[in-house]
Amino acid sequence: MTAEVAGQAGATATVVRSRSPLRSRDFRLLWVGEAVSALGDQFALVALPWLARLLTGSALAVGFVLAVMAIPRAVLMVVGGVYVDRHSPRTVMLASNALRLVAVTALGVALLAGAAQLWMLYAFALVFGVADAFFFPAQNAIVPALVGRAQLRQANGLVQGTMQLSVLAGPAIAGLLVAALAGGTAARGGVASGSTTGPGLALLVDAATFLVSLATLALIRGGAGRPGASEPMLDAIRTGASFVWRTPSLRFGVGLVMAVNLLIVGPFNVGLPVLAYSRLPEGAAAYGLLLSAMGGGALLGLVAGGLLPPPRPRGSGRSCLRFSPSPVAASRCWRRCRPPASPSWSPLSSGQRRATRTSP
Repeated sequence: MTAEVAGQAGATATVVRSRSPLRSRDFRLLWVGEAVSALGDQFALVALPWLARLLTGSALAVGFVLAVMAIPRAVLMVVGGVYVDRHSPRTVMLASNALRLVAVTALGVALLAGAAQLWMLYAFALVFGVADAFFFPAQNAIVPALVGRAQLRQANGLVQGTMQLSVLAGPAIAGLLVAALAGGTAARGGVASGSTTGPGLALLVDAATFLVSLATLALIRGGAGRPGASEPMLDAIRTGASFVWRTPSLRFGVGLVMAVNLLIVGPFNVGLPVLAYSRLPEGAAAYGLLLSAMGGGALLGLVAGGLLPPPRPRGSGRSCLRFSPSPVAASRCWRRCRPPASPSWSPLSSGQRRATRTSP
């Protein structure tokens, strides 16, 4: 009897250990590569608005540069999701990272050569915005293709937690780098000699992390996926938009996210570099610390959300919106907790559901 109980306990322990997504070689490669890349992205996100302020001395220019990145990303995200449903998520991620590697390297070299101009920032922001619109849906779709169904929730939590840790640490390090290598005092309408060295090196750090991400993605054997439905892309987008509009919780959630980005996130993204540039003597270092403080708050919210009991299906939409630390986390919470009687197609879950059918 004792031997039988011990055997059952050992089998249970084996099952629990096997549920760790890090036991999957492909998921480990994805997690390591994207963790390094996410940390590097924080260097670019600090350098870009700071550089716009250095080159022009204008808060309006900072807003325009960030808008050139954000608008294509928002508009094309739906297109990216539908595209990923029809192609390999790993291939889409490789192409997106390669495109961003070329853009960030070109701008970093131009900055170190002292040849930076404002139009280069607009071109860089546009390339990043378009690439992001395809990369993030692919990143969401590849996770369930690399782990089993029982591991999916833990894998998503690990990815999200790592992203939040990068937002906590990355901006502070990047701000210190930019500040330490400023090499001069910028004046309104121009830049003193050597003042773009810090942003240039920050961008090249991001380029190096893209190389790591490309290497790990190339080593992944899974995540190829299968061709999705042959429904035309415009019809798929129309179906998805109609589904969101007919679902009250999603309709409210989309409106809430739009309002938060317009009234809170946008002003913070423009106002923080302007405040640090004009009012704080620490300059870029203070800007990085401010961004890290926001990342720390988001991380605390993520931890607090994980400690809450699972919401009941009838109240899942409201609970997700109330307690999730970010719009992305709210969307994933809704996917996990929605009632079973949902339409057969959802723009928020089709990529993950298709990939889950092909998971090992």
